[in-house]
Amino acid sequence: MVVSNKTIPSQTITRAVNILLALREGKSSITEISNRLDLSKGTIHRLLKTLEGTGLVIQDMDSRRYFLGPLVVKLASDPMLAHKNLIVCAYKEMSRLARISEETVSLVTQLGIYTVCLDEIESQQGIRFATGKGATVPLHVGSGGKIILSALDEEERRLIIDNLPLNLVGPNTITRRDELIEEIKKINKQGYATSFGERTVGGAGISVLIRNYLCPVALCIIGPDNRLAPKLMGLLEELKSSADNISKTLAGKPA
Repeated sequence: MVVSNKTIPSQTITRAVNILLALREGKSSITEISNRLDLSKGTIHRLLKTLEGTGLVIQDMDSRRYFLGPLVVKLASDPMLAHKNLIVCAYKEMSRLARISEETVSLVTQLGIYTVCLDEIESQQGIRFATGKGATVPLHVGSGGKIILSALDEEERRLIIDNLPLNLVGPNTITRRDELIEEIKKINKQGYATSFGERTVGGAGISVLIRNYLCPVALCIIGPDNRLAPKLMGLLEELKSSADNISKTLAGKPA
């Protein structure tokens, strides 16, 4: 589908985005959206019809209510496509970290109650650990998921932890909610997360957050624990530096 390249006033784009956000909040009638955005019903109706024509919005003909359309789902269903700009912004620093650490460097974000690996540069060592692009891991497993949980607001984090099936994945997976909550508190204080044998026997990882993005993102180094553990804290400053540079790039500032 090709969108017309006619010049569109920025105000119209802003209003269209706000309508999509209102639909996400459950406001589905023209009246509800009009009241939510303090815009006339005529303006809301016109914009909804435009959005409907693109597939971003659909209307139920019986109730006359509007809902997010199939194009929204299509755009969001491919994490690599949805986060392409993030992946591009992070690649240079990921390559630097892979060179310095000689271990696998991963970029992960939240996908429901899982983390999804958006990009990964594998170690060139003969024995190495990797997640795999597109692979999902439960949020309570590994340093990446735990640092993402620490970045969520308290209500959302509590809701996720209350509903996470804390299944045993590796020998050291956290399977008790009270223990996971205490671990998240510790991560919040220290600003990084580590893991040892939580997903795979003999595996280790360390992760920090990338800022200035629309959702929590973790930058991770993973590898065999006998090789990574001795240099873990030494790599932490490099990991923080790379995350900071990526955050600046995302904010449009010089790294």
